[in-house]
Amino acid sequence: MKKLIYVGCMLLAACSGNPNSSGGVQTVAYEYNASEPGAAIADVISSITILPIETTPASLISSEEQLFVHDGDYYFFNERGSMGGERLLRFDENGRFMNRIGTSGRAENEYLDIGNTYPTKEGIEVYSSQNKAVYSYSLDGKFIARKPFELGARQIVPADGGGYWAYMGYGNGTMPERVVKTDDAGTILEKFMPSDANVIGMSEIVTVFIPDGDNILVRESFGDAIHSIDPQGIVGEKYIFDFGRYNFPDSYFEYSDAMAAAMALFDSDFANLYSFFESRKHSVLQVAIQFGSSGEEEDSAMVTGFRSENEWQWVKSGTQQAPTILSGSVRALTGGDTVVLLVDNYKIREFAEQNPELVKNAEVLNGMDDEAANPSVLLCKLK
Repeated sequence: MKKLIYVGCMLLAACSGNPNSSGGVQTVAYEYNASEPGAAIADVISSITILPIETTPASLISSEEQLFVHDGDYYFFNERGSMGGERLLRFDENGRFMNRIGTSGRAENEYLDIGNTYPTKEGIEVYSSQNKAVYSYSLDGKFIARKPFELGARQIVPADGGGYWAYMGYGNGTMPERVVKTDDAGTILEKFMPSDANVIGMSEIVTVFIPDGDNILVRESFGDAIHSIDPQGIVGEKYIFDFGRYNFPDSYFEYSDAMAAAMALFDSDFANLYSFFESRKHSVLQVAIQFGSSGEEEDSAMVTGFRSENEWQWVKSGTQQAPTILSGSVRALTGGDTVVLLVDNYKIREFAEQNPELVKNAEVLNGMDDEAANPSVLLCKLK
């Protein structure tokens, strides 16, 4: 089953370098071992606060949503339409539903998909790769403007000083470079991170770009590094991860047939960099480990790496273990030391029963219908 999910994500999407200016490359070694327990959540998190998300007919979400936090409010977006269409919902700091931002459709003020979305000085922008356009809205959801963005990138984020960083990805059919910098209209100004590999890239549902002072960091699912681009356009690595036998295979990029490469990949063992967030003191990396050579259909695991200063600890969770709050649930890192998770309530309830010393307000789940209610946000204070 996991192999089919990975292949589906790839079909939707149809290096080394110099140390960067923030202090040089850091190599992090970790090899997954099912027989070793790894770190406990209590080793990296000091407390967890549950934030219930208001459930109304207009504010239904799933635990698959992406989200970002802006000025204390929570913005949930669903680019794949699993809850009845692509949409962006705003909730306040107490989890109360505020408003919807934009709608899915073909009108001038509507978008067909959400490639990604982000806050601006004026409000909120939604990038639609299908429409090849950027839509601007006020925080209360009023439409402001639509501007063409002809590049057709998978994701974009505003660049310091104007324009955008745009992620093209592997096998984009347009150019060998995977990252470009553009003006406001999507005209390419600079190109970065070329690859002549004939492969199918991941659709990259989670954000690819992470701000890092004056630099921009780039996380890609396929590979073993977090790349950094400095203001002079120099590309390097900030982190290189050594996952031992699960290192992403270089042979994947050497195939001449993209589909053959994909089939070979999913019959192998490899680590997929699922999501990455960083502040000055902390980093959080979620890694999906596939055990393709074992022949088991659902033989996979999720591992979360937590960095405090320069020390990394790794917390394991997997499909064959009891439900855990860390299975692909990390959505943001706010305030420098708070990890934001989005988790189904039954998983939270089980975790709170097992870890009462960590969860400070488990009583907010009392009387909640786990099947009917929205999933909850967990605010996890890092040590």
